[in-house]
Amino acid sequence: MSRIGIVTGLQMEACLVRPGRRVAGDRSLLVACDGPGPRRAYEAARRLVEAGADGLVSFGLAGGLDPELAPGTAILPVAILDEDGSRFDCAEDWRRDLTAQAPRDPALQCVDVLATLSEPVASVEAKAALRARTGASAADMESAAVARAAMEAGLPFLAIRAISDRAGDTIPRAALKGMRADGHAAALPVLVHLAAHPGELGALIRLARQTGRAKRALAALAHRLG
Repeated sequence: MSRIGIVTGLQMEACLVRPGRRVAGDRSLLVACDGPGPRRAYEAARRLVEAGADGLVSFGLAGGLDPELAPGTAILPVAILDEDGSRFDCAEDWRRDLTAQAPRDPALQCVDVLATLSEPVASVEAKAALRARTGASAADMESAAVARAAMEAGLPFLAIRAISDRAGDTIPRAALKGMRADGHAAALPVLVHLAAHPGELGALIRLARQTGRAKRALAALAHRLG
């Protein structure tokens, strides 16, 4: 592969990868972020295919479903499970090559299944139900759509995700208020919500710290792509 297309749902995830940078083997990275969710991720992936990408990566944060996964843990799933039941396998050789570059990194784990949904899995109860139903270790909102675009184009696919919230964490509504459709963060809706629900501040601060760990794990993996 000479041009790797990376799809993110959030602009802060895209900022962890510099478009056009040269990586291992003189490969280059193309980055697209149209916002969160499967529809936007699919459109971004198709655009990268048209731009000449010869491999696609779903890159960004994920919510933990496995209680053993701590915030800041980077995961490389074997397969992606869409909410319609479709299953997409990640490129085994690509995943193996990436893990071989960090054989003793405790913050990098291979997991069997990553589930993709069209909405965030915010509550502890919803996370537990999803894990019981699918066996997935984590969940996101984009990977299945990117995998589908890769399959349609006959390209290899890989998902690189990092855990931002534990299985036992409820995502505060304030955090969800700050997620814009274009993937940018919006501070004002968060502040307005916190003014009415100040009890969420502690959980929001904790989530921000955990997200920081996840972002550092993702940034460390970005330069290993290839």
